[in-house]
Amino acid sequence: LSDHGFKVYQQTFYFNKWLEQEGYLVTKSAPAAQFHQNISNQDEQKSQLQNTKRFQVSVSGKMLQLLSVVKPIERLARWFYHRVAKPWLPIKFNLDVTIDFENTTVCFPKGRTMTAIYINDGRKYKQGKPMTDAEYQRLRDEIKTKLEQLRGPDGQAVTPKVYTKEEIYGTATPERCPDLFYEFGDYWFVGQFHSSELFVDEISSKHGPVGMFAAWGNDITQQ
Repeated sequence: LSDHGFKVYQQTFYFNKWLEQEGYLVTKSAPAAQFHQNISNQDEQKSQLQNTKRFQVSVSGKMLQLLSVVKPIERLARWFYHRVAKPWLPIKFNLDVTIDFENTTVCFPKGRTMTAIYINDGRKYKQGKPMTDAEYQRLRDEIKTKLEQLRGPDGQAVTPKVYTKEEIYGTATPERCPDLFYEFGDYWFVGQFHSSELFVDEISSKHGPVGMFAAWGNDITQQ
């Protein structure tokens, strides 16, 4: 029994960059690891491997802005990092850009693999924004509508469906659960700030919604 399957995604959608462009999210100079979390043993092993590298290079937000001026150079730098530097060189690149929570209203804080969207409600979070119930509902509805209407370069919806927490949990909604959830379509969502482009051709085998169930025994009817 698997809790999810795997799927090949032809494009990556930089979700937090979209939120930043839409004015919901603000970044600042600080280690990006502040809002990342190791959510699996594989993540932890990768982090440990990265920490053993002898040399450390910090990449600032200003440097990313300079790279973004010429898109081919930015794409080349991204290719070099993923294909050469990360797997083969004894260098750890640290991106010194993270979320400025005090000035952010909506974010995707875990950075990867989670289908969750958080509204930075000051009634729940120390660094949250003050808001009333009406302001919260308006903001949540606005994000939900915009995301469901958003299309990628090929004209496909970036997500087939966005759900509220009540649609997922019903009346027994946990106090600090995500405010919105989305389904995966043809795009893989990430929260990193490595790209100035929202949609990038990055073929990846990542989590998919269709898992697997196998059963055998006297009480199992063959289908």
